[in-house]
Amino acid sequence: MEQTYKHIAKTAYKNDTNCCTVIASAIAFNQPFEKVQKHFFKKGYRKQGKGFFLLNHIDDICKHFNYKYEIITSHKFQVREMFGRGLTPNNVADYLDLGTYLIGVNRHIFTLKNGNVEDWTRNKKHHIERITKVEPIKKVKDLTISKPKYDFSQF
Repeated sequence: MEQTYKHIAKTAYKNDTNCCTVIASAIAFNQPFEKVQKHFFKKGYRKQGKGFFLLNHIDDICKHFNYKYEIITSHKFQVREMFGRGLTPNNVADYLDLGTYLIGVNRHIFTLKNGNVEDWTRNKKHHIERITKVEPIKKVKDLTISKPKYDFSQF
């Protein structure tokens, strides 16, 4: 089942607070909130009710969920330089392709997935500071290479 903010928020805030990183990760990596939350607790990234800075652990998190990542911008000045203006949750989808992004604003993170802001900040004007693109690592099936029909080694 595709994870969405609307779906996750129904249960996430009942037992936890300051869990935007867990929600954003669950949506970006298409995992149940509880599974991501448990992983973050187990690894010591966060404690109940306390947030944490995702980019400090992005390598390990992406490896665990079998994703690769690319940091597009890591500071709001880079956003302005790259896009010619400041971006907000209200306009960011107009500037990025239909991939999956973890987007950081001041002390908050959300997911932009296929052009949809999956967060309560949708249509807000928070200044975007960090953009990280995430993509699943596709598994390649083992290919059996058959013997060539013709032998070209003599040429």
